[in-house]
Amino acid sequence: MPSSNPLVSPKLIPDKNQKSPPSSKKQSPKRILVRWLQLNTFGGRLFWMIMVGALTGVGGMAFLFSEMIKYQAEDQVRSTLDGQVNAIASVTTAAETLASGLGVSATTLHERQAQYADTYRELTLQLFERRPEFVTGLGLGQRENGILPNQSWLFPYYSVTPIAEGSNSDQSVLYEDFADDVGEFYPDSDRYRDYFVSQTAVWTEPYQQETGRLLTYYLPLFANDGRWLGTALVDVDGNYLSELLNKPVFRQLGSFTLLTRSGIVIADPANPDNNLKPYEDIRD
Repeated sequence: MPSSNPLVSPKLIPDKNQKSPPSSKKQSPKRILVRWLQLNTFGGRLFWMIMVGALTGVGGMAFLFSEMIKYQAEDQVRSTLDGQVNAIASVTTAAETLASGLGVSATTLHERQAQYADTYRELTLQLFERRPEFVTGLGLGQRENGILPNQSWLFPYYSVTPIAEGSNSDQSVLYEDFADDVGEFYPDSDRYRDYFVSQTAVWTEPYQQETGRLLTYYLPLFANDGRWLGTALVDVDGNYLSELLNKPVFRQLGSFTLLTRSGIVIADPANPDNNLKPYEDIRD
């Protein structure tokens, strides 16, 4: 009942069961994004899981890509190196095969009692005329009364004249007899003492001659009964080896250098002045 006192105004008592109207104030997008990125929300956790996975995947792909590039480079360098090794091996193998062919033929003639020096000279010349392009000299030297029992010394040697740079002329074949009285008498030479008497197949260190930079392969010859008869030799052009190695290692960069076991530079196409020097004396 309303009060009868006109000075007392009626009081409205709110209904607790009545819901208040929704607020008209809206949250800013920035605030919503901050709340969404918080780890205590499902959306935030899902976002960070996706982002971390994506970043890990990108990092993994970058690492994998860099490893692939590294292995590709290593494979290409290894392939180039293998090719150069095989090319050098083909040269040395061909030279050794030529020396062996001369030795076997000379030994066979000896066993068949061929008694004329011209027979062995002709044999040496025929093989020299069929030589590989990198062979510059071929010789056959007997020990005293070795191949020819009725002749003390025999050493026919054939070589080619060096071609001047820019010349179109063919190489001329030269003949020398190192057993005559003209020039070198090979039994008195360092060559005979170092490479004949040792009776060992061996490659020399590189050395300089009028015909160019050379390496020589020596091969001893033995009769069927084991007697040492003499030695065949093959000279190889060092400049040919330099041309063979004159290729980049990887992507037009780098160069190859060929050394002996003792560290002497046989061929350095990038720095020709280093040829014939000990590797330890070459500045970086």
